[in-house]
Amino acid sequence: MYLNDASPGTAAVLVLFHQEHPSYSALMYLRFVWNDADDRLRSWIVRQYAAMLVHGPRAVTDSGT
Repeated sequence: MYLNDASPGTAAVLVLFHQEHPSYSALMYLRFVWNDADDRLRSWIVRQYAAMLVHGPRAVTDSGT
């Protein structure tokens, strides 16, 4: 698996990685997934990002903003 393919697996790995290691780079690679994602995957990414901002620990929320 490459971190820039538009697969649900890659998106999930990046979201989980960001939860453990909040950083710009994890979200940057998630953006690469977004570029080629279909509507269903984009919808999932938006929901994960919203949860990150609303429910995430402070470091995750800060990284997301």
